[in-house]
Amino acid sequence: MQYKYLRTNLLASIGALLLVSCAETPASRPVIASREAAPDSTYFQHVKHTFYRNKAGSLFEQKRYLAQEEGAKLDIWYDGTVIQRKDSVLFELPLSTIIDLATYQELGNSLFSKDKNRVYYFYANSGGGFRIIVNGADPATFRASPDYQYGFDAQRGFYGAHELRGLCSSRRQLLYSDTIAHFIAYVKDDQHVFYQDTPVPGADARTFHLVQDRAWEAEDKNHRYKCCGQRLDKIDAHALAKVSWWPGQLAFTR
Repeated sequence: MQYKYLRTNLLASIGALLLVSCAETPASRPVIASREAAPDSTYFQHVKHTFYRNKAGSLFEQKRYLAQEEGAKLDIWYDGTVIQRKDSVLFELPLSTIIDLATYQELGNSLFSKDKNRVYYFYANSGGGFRIIVNGADPATFRASPDYQYGFDAQRGFYGAHELRGLCSSRRQLLYSDTIAHFIAYVKDDQHVFYQDTPVPGADARTFHLVQDRAWEAEDKNHRYKCCGQRLDKIDAHALAKVSWWPGQLAFTR
């Protein structure tokens, strides 16, 4: 099999992936990068998990990308960077200086991983994906939730690499829309409600809960909510009760 490099000058594309809407996930948008041929298939030696070292001793992560010009087959490349975000600026840092392989572990079937120093989240896409440092996460107490996109340490909650700001981890409640597949629709504590990493405006956290067989998916003492935490204030609740509905099939006009 032919092995390939991809230069990881991806900051513009990654920035777009981290600012996705509720209808568009990071996995739905490809990262585009240039490629360079590696010398041969023995140039990289496997170390642990998906990590390899080249003959110079530098650390790389093996990834697969969709090579559309080659009949849409998956090809292999090696990424020597990890992403860190500071405010709104993204930085590429060398894997060799960041990840502690001796303590590195993947967290179940989630996209989270950690070592003794940091927690990481992997954004998958057709370009092979990228690994980003989860700022503020405590690796000693961090655990991934059954839903692969959420994680919590002793103090904070996270959706991917984004902190759920203000959420008290010890008082969190996970609201599952599908308990078999462990799909989390919302996360809340006694003061905040989040859809993914976005606070639900005006939600009463103490009474917020999911509902079934209604033309909305959640409600609290003040409001009803459709997909993504959007309120239905301007819709006649009596009319809604008469609508035949199932998730994802009803569009409302305000």
